Amino acid sequence: MSISVLKNAYQNKRKQQIIMAEWILYLDESGNTGTNMFDEKQSFYVYAGWLIKKEDMDSVTTFIKESFKIVKAKELKSVSILKKYRPKLFAFLQNSISNGMFPFYYVFEKRHYICCKIVDTFFDCFHNSNVPFELASNYEKKKELCGIIYHNEKLLRLFSNLITDSTLTIEEMRQIKELLIGSLDSEQTIMYKDMIYNVTTEELYSMINEFECVAINNGKIRQSPAATQLYSILKEVEKLMRINGGKAIIVVDELKNKTFINDIKNMIESHSSFLNIISIETVKSEENIVIQAADLLSGYINKVFNNDSRIVSDKESLKINIMFDVYNKTLHKYGIFPLNHASYER
Repeated sequence: MSISVLKNAYQNKRKQQIIMAEWILYLDESGNTGTNMFDEKQSFYVYAGWLIKKEDMDSVTTFIKESFKIVKAKELKSVSILKKYRPKLFAFLQNSISNGMFPFYYVFEKRHYICCKIVDTFFDCFHNSNVPFELASNYEKKKELCGIIYHNEKLLRLFSNLITDSTLTIEEMRQIKELLIGSLDSEQTIMYKDMIYNVTTEELYSMINEFECVAINNGKIRQSPAATQLYSILKEVEKLMRINGGKAIIVVDELKNKTFINDIKNMIESHSSFLNIISIETVKSEENIVIQAADLLSGYINKVFNNDSRIVSDKESLKINIMFDVYNKTLHKYGIFPLNHASYER
């Protein structure tokens, strides 16, 4: 079979999938500082988007355009809209659900991500023979261990630097090992301390190799800061599709970082649990006002959690809480939990 025939067959399959889709999730991200996990102005990472029924697309587009008809810019961007048209943005967000736009979002603290990465690395039975398989798959216990090391600033910063540089030496890994042992120095954590204490040099090299094999772009590791949270938000969409018997596609801005796009693609293509999210499509944001609205949502939520003074006054905090409450209650009726906030402190 020729390449052109295969290409046409693939394109026809994609077109058929889009026709089958009854829902579209326009998804965006905000707060991505790459491997710099200690940016004080960007402490949180956000995935956010609008789930829209395909048959409502015309009315939704009209609603967005009417909400921002005063804006003369070529494209709606959260940075400029927050600065010049904040009341318009807030009115739009308040009225989104009643106009057929269902928000899905996940907020993740980057500091907590570093804790998770440390625990996942050192308490992985593949790298550490002292770790029983039951612990490796015990997410509640691993979450507890993340909480224990959350305040170890030196440990977190050193590990974060290693992620950023993607050049790990055995001496630095031994230093991380000692800092981790120091964090587990209590009666309640003695068994976990022993698991780390007995890690061998060979096993430390195994951990190093895992990081170095994903290092690209001039030695920098490029990865989604919260890939597991991206998986979670897609799972919630999948759950809703199963409940209502629908099919969905994911739409993202084609200029978004390739890792973000590839993560979504790999998840829906390689996980058997995704039966009703059938494809991912990319669009030019300047030509699609709904993906622009996803940028507004993700940017706004990011500013809220980073306590931006422009929108987190005492007066507006109450409005924000009411809006989030409306969002959550609306989707809770379907068993969907859009706002997940992974953090040990707020």
